[in-house]
Amino acid sequence: MILEALGAREPLWRREWIAEEDLVDLTGDPSEVAKVLNKLARKAGVLLHLRRTAHGRYWLLARAGQIADGPENENSAEENRAQQPPKGPVPEPVPQAEPPTLDADIEEEEDEIPNIGREVPAQDAGPYADQIASLWRALEAVGVRVVEIDPNPQVGPAVIQHRVLLGPGERIDTLRRRAEDISREVGCDVMISQFPGQRHVAVDFPRPDRQIVPLAPAIAALPKEDVAPGLWMPVGVTPAGKGVALDLATQPHILFAGASGAGKTVAEQVAVVSLAVRLTPDQLEIVIIDPKAIDFSPFAMLPHLRGGRIVTEPEEAISVLGELTGPELAERTRILQDARCPNIRELRVRRPDLGVKHIVVVIDEYAELVTILPKTEREEFERQILRLAQRARAVGIHMIIATQRPTTEFVTGAVKANLSTRISFRLPQRVDSMTIIDQPGAENLLGAGDMLLLQEGRLQRLQGYFVSMDEIATLVTELAQPKERT
Repeated sequence: MILEALGAREPLWRREWIAEEDLVDLTGDPSEVAKVLNKLARKAGVLLHLRRTAHGRYWLLARAGQIADGPENENSAEENRAQQPPKGPVPEPVPQAEPPTLDADIEEEEDEIPNIGREVPAQDAGPYADQIASLWRALEAVGVRVVEIDPNPQVGPAVIQHRVLLGPGERIDTLRRRAEDISREVGCDVMISQFPGQRHVAVDFPRPDRQIVPLAPAIAALPKEDVAPGLWMPVGVTPAGKGVALDLATQPHILFAGASGAGKTVAEQVAVVSLAVRLTPDQLEIVIIDPKAIDFSPFAMLPHLRGGRIVTEPEEAISVLGELTGPELAERTRILQDARCPNIRELRVRRPDLGVKHIVVVIDEYAELVTILPKTEREEFERQILRLAQRARAVGIHMIIATQRPTTEFVTGAVKANLSTRISFRLPQRVDSMTIIDQPGAENLLGAGDMLLLQEGRLQRLQGYFVSMDEIATLVTELAQPKERT
């Protein structure tokens, strides 16, 4: 048997081909198999053949003559003498069975010394051969068994995503715990995630030539709806190059979180631009609460603004939210009851003559806004936020809240329960990631729009769209001139 050949005793004799995968499974230690085969390959009189087929690599190990090395003890010496071939010419053994040959062409490599790490050969891995080989070595170095790595990774704007099939019994939690060690082995930060409903896991490498994803083509690709248009906003692009958009009318609220410079504010600006381009001021009102009074200044002339200006003072923010949770909420509820409609979308289909608008509230730097309020006003502000989150969905009032301090002091359990759609950009600590998306990972993002979208309990990595301040200013100028608008 082949296991006898892999043991310490000699002589060697094998009349059948054996799959390399079976060798590893039988011994349970790929590195040990590699060491033994390398050692045997250097022995005199040993035939070591390798063949590649569609089903993998196969080995033939056979004796071609007297083993040069002496026996290790008397018993093995007697065993060797008992199995010595007769004097005279010794014919080479002929294998009785060949490996499966479903391929038209089979490549034989008699002189190759085995590497049981099962690295994907460079000729099979395309331009990412070195990266895949590095990943193979890293996974084996940290003790994670792998069945295969897809030789055709998904190449997105910011990351290269490899599909990895783990060996039997390997857990993705173990892989995640070894992410730092794997990153050290491959020489860059990698992220591990699960493909929903699939056996493969994703291992993401940062792309060296990172690309910016423009917003305009994404807006043009959004669904066209003549009656009761949805509140569609592009979010980002997957590593496979597929655009992802969300409809605020069905979400109905979104929470953004990210450190300074991670792309959070740009994502809010993308949302405002997308909504303003697709819906007229007769269909949509936008409330922008910007405590810093800087990031949203290009939107100052936007015709969709409720009250005609951006809210920058905390006291005014409380007043605006109080109006929405008080008279506005009550009036809209009455209109829906009279029209016997369950939500504003149905109302706009049945009774477009009523002219009830969607309202989107954008709150930037939520934690900072809460912090600078006195205690009594802070409690009132938080109460209004929760009231809007709980009751405003059906009446057509939606919120986009952003914060760079995602601590449990501000992002409470009640807030998270009502803002189930959450987007996390790069965060400084693992605990911050757990607060926003209920699992680690955001601390390993690349920044500049690299994000994790949590929607309906599933996590998805995206590269966010980009819109510049000059583009926003040009767009707002065009929207402020209704006669020139197409």
